[in-house]
Amino acid sequence: MEPSFWHARWESNQIGFHNSTTHPLLELYWSRLAADNEARVLVPLCGKSLDMHWLAARGHRVLGVELSHVAAAAYFAEAGVETEVSEVSACSDAFELYRGGQVAIAAGDWFRFGPPLMSFAWEALGADPHGVDIVYDRAALVALPPELRRRHVEQLRKVGGAAPILLVTVEYDPALRGGPPFSVMEEEVRQLFADRNVERVGQIDSPLRELIVQEAAYLITP
Repeated sequence: MEPSFWHARWESNQIGFHNSTTHPLLELYWSRLAADNEARVLVPLCGKSLDMHWLAARGHRVLGVELSHVAAAAYFAEAGVETEVSEVSACSDAFELYRGGQVAIAAGDWFRFGPPLMSFAWEALGADPHGVDIVYDRAALVALPPELRRRHVEQLRKVGGAAPILLVTVEYDPALRGGPPFSVMEEEVRQLFADRNVERVGQIDSPLRELIVQEAAYLITP
């Protein structure tokens, strides 16, 4: 997807993909990661997800990466959290880092996000600047068309190393509608993460406009 697509969606408030509650699969399976209450959690393409509130409330330091500055600012405004904003150079692009409480959101291109900016963000949150403890991917993989998914997985490896991943996907018949969110079936998940252990731990039925789709949760570990 072109960045302009997502910028336009946020600027016009066409955000039907935004969940107004914490995702039930996060609540069900987070404990399977055996995370302590001060884990550093990376959330790619986070939008203004309330899942970040849920994670922060459990003592975690949460770093989201989001293309839209509108979404990043809205997350903190709607939470009523006082926010500090700083501009940080990473690679050849400038990111803005929004920070409040135990959550920070780096606003910029996910594919240009790198370890130097991540270290800066963790330090701003008072956390160890090196590495990631857990990746939570609920909205990133399913937001990307097939030709960008392997690049996304490579980016996860670049910034997240061997950190375990809680991945949530959407499954439906692509003949019935197009994405985003795109349908990503179990076979593709296993192909994308062929070098990792992939465990499908559960699924739920969810409404997606006119369809009932299945959302699946995976634990991906070294």
